Amino acid sequence: MKNALKLVAGIAASMLIACHAHAQSGGSSWSEVDVVEEIEFDDGPVIVGDPDNFRRTQQLLISADAATMDYINRSMESIEQGYRLAYTDFRQWYIERDAAKRKEAAQTATIAKIFSFGLSRGLDVMLPGSGVFLDVLKGGLKQAYSSLAASATSVPGGNVDVFLAAHDRTLEEIVSAVMAAGETFRDNHPEEWEMVKWEFVFHKLDSNDETAEMPAGAAKLLKELGVPPASERQRERIRLDVLEARILAVLEADKMFMIANGPSGSWTAIRAARLTAYRHVYRGKPEVYCPVEIDLYGMPSGMLDINSAGKECVNWKLAQDSR
Repeated sequence: MKNALKLVAGIAASMLIACHAHAQSGGSSWSEVDVVEEIEFDDGPVIVGDPDNFRRTQQLLISADAATMDYINRSMESIEQGYRLAYTDFRQWYIERDAAKRKEAAQTATIAKIFSFGLSRGLDVMLPGSGVFLDVLKGGLKQAYSSLAASATSVPGGNVDVFLAAHDRTLEEIVSAVMAAGETFRDNHPEEWEMVKWEFVFHKLDSNDETAEMPAGAAKLLKELGVPPASERQRERIRLDVLEARILAVLEADKMFMIANGPSGSWTAIRAARLTAYRHVYRGKPEVYCPVEIDLYGMPSGMLDINSAGKECVNWKLAQDSR
C-alpha cells in the first residue's frame, strides 16, 4: 500500500511538471489552468516531482536492474559450486570402489538413470519450495536433464574411463541451465522483475542509501518468488543431493547388492546412497555423518555388523550417551 501510494504520488508530480512545462512553452498559463488541490498522503512521504528527483529515480532503476541480476547470479553460483563439487566427489568415490563393481556400473544405462532420476523426483528434493523463479530454474534443469538422459554417451560395457568421461561432460550443460535462470526469469516474468526493482528504488529514495547492496525488502521479495539466498548451506545441500543421486544410480546397477537386499532393495539403496554421500563429503567427521546414520537406520549400523563401516558410529554414540 505504501509503495503504491508513493508511485501514484510520483505520477501526480510528473503531471504537474508537464503542466508547468506546457505553460512555460506558451501554452495555457497557470491562471488559466484549473486549480489543483494539494494532495496529502498520510501513509508516507510524497515524492517531489522535480527534474533532479526524476534523474535520480532513473539512475536507481538502472542500478536496481544490475543489483537484481547480481543477487540472482550469486545465488545460482552457489548452486553451480554445489554441482561442481558433487561431480568431483562422485569421480573420487567411484574410483575408490572395488574394481569389479566399477566395471559393472560403467554402462550407458547408468548415466541415463542418473538424469532420469533427476527428472522424476530428484530436482524437487534438491530444490524444495515454490515460486515463479524456482519454476523457471527447475524448468531449465529438467530440459537439460531430459536431453542428457536421451543422449547419454555410448559406453562400452565395463569401460570405467569412458564412463567417467561421459559423465563429466554433462556438467557444463547443467551449469549453463543454472546460470541462464536469471535472464530467463527477467525476460519471461517482467512484472515480477519490476516489482523487485521498484522495491529497491523506494528503499534507496526513503533512506538515502547510496550503496548498490540489495535492500532487505527486495531480498525478501526475491525469496518469496523462489530465489534462494546464496549461502554455504545451499551449496553443501546441492552437493550432497547431486552426489546422492549418482551413487543411487550406481548402487541400483549393482546386481548383487539388489539381490542381497531382496524386496527392500530399492529402499535400502536410497538409504545407503544418502549415508555414503555424507560419509564421503564429511570423511573423518563422525559428528556429522553418525547422526545421519542413526536417523536412517534407528541405530549405528555397526551394532548390526561389527565389521561394517559403521563401527565408528557405535563408539561415537557410546561417547555421546556417556556425557
